[in-house]
Amino acid sequence: VAAEKGVKRKMMTEEYEYEADMEATYALDLLKLYRRTVADRKFNVVIVDAPNLAASQLAEFWEAGQKAGYEIYMAQALETRAERCHERNIHGRSLEEVAEAAGK
Repeated sequence: VAAEKGVKRKMMTEEYEYEADMEATYALDLLKLYRRTVADRKFNVVIVDAPNLAASQLAEFWEAGQKAGYEIYMAQALETRAERCHERNIHGRSLEEVAEAAGK
């Protein structure tokens, strides 16, 4: 509707940029936020979309969720071939980066 009237609007976009040296910090921040979220019990369901966590990191999420009274479920990706994941990659990662992540 605004375009039909000739109204111009400024649009802001944010683009995800992967920073390998910040990965550990991001994972720690995600865990802190998750712990706070489950402790507050504001939601019946909490979904964590973090596909590259190590087993030790997953255990921390599991423990925090159970401690807060949540039933924990995990899902494994149906597609694990690096080539197919690279085709679907929206972050501009190279095939080598995708293959490395798939190998974790």
